[in-house]
Parts: sequence; structure tokens; C-alpha cells
Amino acid sequence: MTGRETRLDLPFLVSSDLMRKGLVDFAVALGRPRLGIGTESDRYSAGLVGAATLRFGLTNAVTLAAHVEGSANLQMGGLGATFRIGTLGTASLNMAHSRSDLGTGTLAEAQAGLSFGKLRVSGRVMRTQGAFSDIARATAEPLGPDTGLSGALVSLDQLSVSLPLGKGGGGGTTSLFYADARRLGARPDSSLGVSYTRQIFEASTLSLTLLAVEGDNSDVVAGLGLYVPLSKRIAVGASFEHRDGAWRHSLSASGHPEDPSAGWDWRVQATRDTDTGLQASARRQFGYGTVEFGTRVSGAERSVGLRLEGSLVASGGGIFTTNRIDDAFAVVDVGAPGVDVLFENRSVGTTGRSGKLLVPGLRSYDTNSLAIDPGTLPLDADVPSTNATIRPAHRSGVKVDFAISTNPASAMVELVTPQGEPMPVGLNAVLTGTGETFLVGYDGIVYAMGLEMQNELVVRNTDGSDCSALFAYVDEPGTISQIDDVVCQ
Repeated sequence: MTGRETRLDLPFLVSSDLMRKGLVDFAVALGRPRLGIGTESDRYSAGLVGAATLRFGLTNAVTLAAHVEGSANLQMGGLGATFRIGTLGTASLNMAHSRSDLGTGTLAEAQAGLSFGKLRVSGRVMRTQGAFSDIARATAEPLGPDTGLSGALVSLDQLSVSLPLGKGGGGGTTSLFYADARRLGARPDSSLGVSYTRQIFEASTLSLTLLAVEGDNSDVVAGLGLYVPLSKRIAVGASFEHRDGAWRHSLSASGHPEDPSAGWDWRVQATRDTDTGLQASARRQFGYGTVEFGTRVSGAERSVGLRLEGSLVASGGGIFTTNRIDDAFAVVDVGAPGVDVLFENRSVGTTGRSGKLLVPGLRSYDTNSLAIDPGTLPLDADVPSTNATIRPAHRSGVKVDFAISTNPASAMVELVTPQGEPMPVGLNAVLTGTGETFLVGYDGIVYAMGLEMQNELVVRNTDGSDCSALFAYVDEPGTISQIDDVVCQ
């Protein structure tokens, strides 16, 4: 080692749209479609619909995908591919064909997201031909008595450009975006907008937006937003927006605890539009899920809501309640209660009475390091390994069994010669009952496992001769027995 530091700047690309070569990911869903969400006619349809997606990493730079949807009056299937474009970004192509009561149709789509230094560009082009349908359109209800299914999207063009200004983005970030959508039975709907965001007063944020819309509801929208943190946990904000010829004002305050599981996350907002409205919410995350309360007052309307969110997992020989799981998880089986479990060297909990712990929040298709703290294990536990590395699939679980025995019937046996001297270090001692070999340590100590009430250790001396040590053993759970002055002769 010369002590010289060498620094290399190498471009690389990481994208969740790409899979490692040889990996397979799939998802299957089956259920009844929900109609009229948020209206008085909110209900579930009588028919069943299903969807399935399969992705495969052909190479590290190419991921293939297949998708199907179906019901009693719909059959739709499609193929797609996502490509890595050097270190600039990714692009994808998708084709699909459908057959339904509305007829047959085809969809073609291309999209890309690229970075040229600080400049980021993304775009999407989509076209349909014929009466292309998916689950959303096949189960959609007419928008009115004379409109039929006029909301079906025929074409869509989108483009967005983002560029940080100044050194290190200190001058803010400006974005330009354009969209053109065409639907059945409606005028073309185009929008062009620009936004600017920058940090002011060290920690505050100012944002400006201007949007022009041309179509059935043509308008020019202008907005101004300001976010000001008052402390590490409390912040206030204000926004002013002009649309449809009128102003809309909003003031808000929010608070966040340092530890999400030890306090409430709250928000209060007052809005002035056609009516004056006030809404408040409070949310707290517990180990078994999340609880959220909310209330709203607007004109003559009053509403109160309660939301409970979490996950129930049956895996790894146990049933667990936890917060919502959006990615991968693991069930860690230690075999003993009260053992501290670590994820990436960070404590994530202790095992319960079953000796198991559910660990959510793992990264799918990536290496995840799990470990246990040996200092929290029972004294007499046999620990083959204290760490494991896993790579779970997306929205899937893995069982991690550390195969720890909390009652290995073990003892520290002190072996001495007929003259009362400790047996030499490094000799091998064989337990005749099991045939397992143990090493003689300092002071003639042998840590022996798999003991019975009466035991014999046979030790091979350096001169090739053998000696035998007989001793009795009494199991004392939770402690390591010490058996002294066992003569080997």
C-alpha cells in the first residue's frame, strides 16, 4: 500500500424497469371490478376479471414482458421489451391486441427516459386502432345518457424536459412538459406547461407553475407555492392558484415525529375556493399497522373518516401482522425468543415467543444482509451461523432459518491427566455416543454437545495412545454446565 488515493468517475445506470439476466418475475390477480368509486352507486360488478404479468431478464440490458387480461367478454394480450440505452437511460416498446363485445383492436406504445448530463428528457407515444379494450374500458360505464363510452383514449403524446440551473442545482430546477390526448367523441386535449422550483432562505422552497390547456375545457392555470419548515418536525405552507377565472388559496401546517412509531403525523389545511373548507388528519404507525383519522368541513358538508392499513402474512410456519408491505420481506426463524435481528447492521426487532420475526422492507432482486445479535441468545444456544444473505423476488417472502438449537445438551468439560494436570491443547476428543469430535482447548477444557446422562470422551494423545474420560451430565436449561476435574486414563 502506497497510501495514495485514486478516484475514478464512471457512468452507470440503475433502473427498476430492468431485471438481471435469468431472473423471472410474475404477478396474477383475480377479482370483481369495482364500479362508481366515490359515488352513491359505488359497488362491485357481478363478473370476474383476471390479469397476469410475466417478466424475464433476457440479458442485463434487455427485459422481456408479457401481459394478459380476461373476463367473460374480454380477451387481451400483449408483449413488450425494455432496453438499456448505454448509460443514458431506458426505452421500451409494447404491443397488445384485444377482442371484446366492442370489437377487436390493437395498441402500440413506445416510451423512453434519458439523461444527458444534468438534462433529463422523457417521452411517451401511444396509439390504438379499432376498438381496443382492457379491463378498465370493458367494465366502464357510460359517461352520460347520450355519450356512450366516449372516454376511450385513442392516442397520447407526452414529453417532459427537466434541467437544474446554477452550480449543483443551486439556481433551482426548471421543467417543461407537453401532452396531447385524443379520446373518442371528444375534442383533442392539449396542454403545455412550465414549472420552476428553487430553495430559498436555506431550507424553504418556492415553486411557480404555468399551464395552458386547449380542448373541451380550455384554460390557463397559474400557481405559486411556498413551503417553510419551522423546525425539524413542524412546517407550514401556502399556495395560490388561478384557474377557471377564479383564485384558490390554501394554508397548511403539518408535523412529523422523529420516530414514526413513537408519535403522530398530523396535518391541518384551510382552503378558500367557491366555499371555505377546513380539513385535518392524524396518522400513526404501529408495529401491527397504521391508523389514520380524518375530518373535513366544507360549506354545509361535514365528514369524518377512519382508515386502518396493514398486512397479514402467513409464511414461514407463522402468522404475522405488520405494516403495509410494498416490496419483499423475510421471515427470520432463530429458534429462541427475545433475540435481536439486524437488517444491514440495523436492529429491526426481536423475535417473539415462537422464535420468529417478520422483516419487511427488503429490496427485491438485490442482496439483503440479515443477522442476529449473539449477545441476546440464550447462554446454552448452539449457533451455526449469525448472518445470512438473501435475494428475494418482488413482493415475495423468504424464510431465513438460522437453525439455532437452544438445548444442545452441552457442557464445558475439564479434562485432566491422572497426575491432575490439564490435558494438552489441540488434542481431539471423540464422544463415543455420537462419534462427534471436539477440540481440547486451554486448561484442558472441551465444549461438548449432544451429551446424555452418562458419557465417555476418548482422547488421542500426541504419542498415539488413547485415554478415556467418563462423566455424568445433568441438563440445566438456560445455563452452560461446568464439569470439573474429569480424569482421562
